Amino acid sequence: MLRPSPAMVVAVVALVASLGGTSYAAATLAKNSVGSPQLKTGAVKTADLGANAVTAAKVKNGSLLAADFKAGQLPAGPAGVAGPAGPAGPAGATGPAGPAGPIGPSTALLAEKDTHNVGISAVSHTVLTQTLAAGDYTFLVSAGLENTSGSAGEFTCAIIEPIGNDFTATLGEVVVTLEDNEKAGVSIVGATHTDGATVELNCDSTGGGQFATVTEPRLISTRVGSVG
Repeated sequence: MLRPSPAMVVAVVALVASLGGTSYAAATLAKNSVGSPQLKTGAVKTADLGANAVTAAKVKNGSLLAADFKAGQLPAGPAGVAGPAGPAGPAGATGPAGPAGPIGPSTALLAEKDTHNVGISAVSHTVLTQTLAAGDYTFLVSAGLENTSGSAGEFTCAIIEPIGNDFTATLGEVVVTLEDNEKAGVSIVGATHTDGATVELNCDSTGGGQFATVTEPRLISTRVGSVG
């Protein structure tokens, strides 16, 4: 039977002691015995860090950048001072015309009566009157006219406006020639700007018979935006 030599026994004991000592040292590292000198550069990976292992106390103040935060995590800063206005841009193309708006309000004034007798006296020539405030106006007259003179006659009906104390302006007129008892319709239009006046419908004999009856005379004065 072969026996191991003393040298072999010593070698085996030394190997066992060596292996046993290494294992023991790895399993029984003292607290805080591993520091930066024992770590290889780049040896600690993200996967080696436990959840919540890095806290604010471990982060150097001012070391993080805005790019290190998820969108929406950082509050917006205060608004800055408004910058100077930029140069005006070129004018755009003219747009299409919009639809016409509704007709604006107007003021219409009406003077009327059933009948009026025209004679020789000047006062009888004033058939209707209408007092106007300052502004621009259009006028429309309608009436029936019958010659009651006993002979043929010529009659002129007009819309007139006083100018000063002694003169009048004719805004519109019509001349009618009628036989005795003949009737005709009368229609007159006119327009003016006034600073305030009393206009009238005036009918007078301008030839032949001097008497007539005006039936259903109407003077409509309408204030407008402007008279061109």
